[in-house]
Amino acid sequence: MVLFNDEKIGHVKSIYPTSKNGLISAEVSLSEALSYPVGTNISIDVLTQEEQGCLLPSDTLVHKKEGTFVMVHNHGSFKSMKVNVEIEKKDEIIVTPCPKIFVACGSEVKLSKLQAYDKVNIIGGIDAK
Repeated sequence: MVLFNDEKIGHVKSIYPTSKNGLISAEVSLSEALSYPVGTNISIDVLTQEEQGCLLPSDTLVHKKEGTFVMVHNHGSFKSMKVNVEIEKKDEIIVTPCPKIFVACGSEVKLSKLQAYDKVNIIGGIDAK
């Protein structure tokens, strides 16, 4: 899917990995004509993968033998919640199922220690709702 100004305008027809200045070029098939002169370079967004789930920072994951987890804060303590990572990028991930409560983020070492604490009071923080 090819998007321009957040609207679908066509699909990718071909991708050319070698071009000038090391940039990747894409040839797109437009669903309707754009009002630009022939040969104009424009920036487009290309949707390469689509998933449903919750978007979280990548530093919320804890990897264990049993699977991948996030640490959720519920009733004053942290518990691990098993998740499936649907898409993983450098700084963010999409997971299912969606956590319905606060999720801790930090280094994986610190996150894995949170369950050892009996009661944890959270001061400050960001509510992403």
